[in-house]
Amino acid sequence: MNGYPIGFRFRPSEDDLFFHYLTKKVEGESEAIPPFMPEVDIYCDEDPWEIFDANSRESFYIFTRLKMIKSRVKRTAGSGTWSNGNKREIMDGQGKVVGYNKLFTFKLSAGNEKMENGRWTMHEYSMNGQENPLSNYS
Repeated sequence: MNGYPIGFRFRPSEDDLFFHYLTKKVEGESEAIPPFMPEVDIYCDEDPWEIFDANSRESFYIFTRLKMIKSRVKRTAGSGTWSNGNKREIMDGQGKVVGYNKLFTFKLSAGNEKMENGRWTMHEYSMNGQENPLSNYS
C-alpha cells in the first residue's frame, strides 16, 4: 500500500465493508472508495496467486462484478473454482435482511497439481436484491 504512512493498516469491520464501501460502490459513488480497494476480475483465466501476491499474508479488499450464467454466478477462475461454504445473513438496525456474507474456498479442478500456493479463502459481501448484473458487485 504505497503512499500510506508507516504502520498504516486497513482493518474494516463487516459493517464498514457492507454498509459503507459496498453500498457506495453499488450507488456509483466511486470517490468514496479508497485506491487500495480496486475493481479486479477474480473470475478470470488466472489463479488467485497470479492476481495477488502469493507470498503475502495480508488480506486483499477488492470489488468484482459477478458474471452470470443463466441464473447462476460463474465461479471458475484459472485452474479451479471458488467453492461455496457458509452463507450468513447481514441485517440492518431493524433486523431486516439486507445482504449476505458468503465464504468461499479456492479449489483446484480434478487433474490439476497439488496446490502449492497456500489456501485461498474469500468473503463475498452481496446486497439483497441485486438482480441487475451491471450493479452486481461483491
